[in-house]
Amino acid sequence: MLPRDIQITDSSGTVLGVELEPLEDGGAELLVRTEPPLVPGSYRVITPDGRSQSLTVTEPAALPTTLGELTLKSQSNCRRVFDLALDEGALAYLSLMGTDTHVSPGAPSAPDNTHWSRVSPGRLEVKDRHVTLDISYGRWKPWEHEVEMRAHIAGYDAEVLPASATMDWSCAVE
Repeated sequence: MLPRDIQITDSSGTVLGVELEPLEDGGAELLVRTEPPLVPGSYRVITPDGRSQSLTVTEPAALPTTLGELTLKSQSNCRRVFDLALDEGALAYLSLMGTDTHVSPGAPSAPDNTHWSRVSPGRLEVKDRHVTLDISYGRWKPWEHEVEMRAHIAGYDAEVLPASATMDWSCAVE
């Protein structure tokens, strides 16, 4: 259940219209949209339990155009570990950024992409600008496959160029 009685006021005390959108199905994290949209300045947020907090809005960072560089870090039998070095522009949006990872099936006659995993907005585990992607699975045929991470930013329709890498997959599965 979403708390519908969050209130946001501007510096003159005008109450703004608020719309709440879950960042993921059933999740507790919410994207807060106001009408009119917030411009740089000071605001007051009153939560459903009556607590009040100040909010300072600054000029937004430019939306990222690229996610970063994805490289194969290590491999063993049925496991490939990739490193994603995030671009500087992507770092400003980490709290709103989620990813979808796709692995191409490899064979020319196979479908375009196999969905591998999804990370919800704000859940990307980053250490020193790097994300580790661990693929341990043996259903791909021995072939060259492309791994692609696509970013989505909650509240924005902007397209962020995906990060991709290729891997040879020759996994002995019994």
